[in-house]
Amino acid sequence: MMGEIFDLEKYRANSKKPKLRYFLEYLDGKFSGNGKFDNIYFELLEEEHFLESLEYYIEQASPARQSAHDYKRDLIDFFEMLRTEYGIRNAVFFDNEIFRNFEMAIKDI
Repeated sequence: MMGEIFDLEKYRANSKKPKLRYFLEYLDGKFSGNGKFDNIYFELLEEEHFLESLEYYIEQASPARQSAHDYKRDLIDFFEMLRTEYGIRNAVFFDNEIFRNFEMAIKDI
């Protein structure tokens, strides 16, 4: 179904993954004071943004290692969905070297 435009607000309303709520809250606070987030930004997010979002999640919700692992898994699933269904790609999740660095940084956090 690629070619359809991803609607973040619709996704947010229907999402069953509570950990992603923290990621979306982080994006709102960091980039969009008005609640609007252009889809191109998903492609431009860098490793530091995902690490900051993990730190935000830990501060707001849970410092547990397993919970942080689940958060990372939900981000991976979310960006896989963006890639396969909407053609939105982010290098952090689809470049093996960047992803390995990202995983190492998560372990440090």
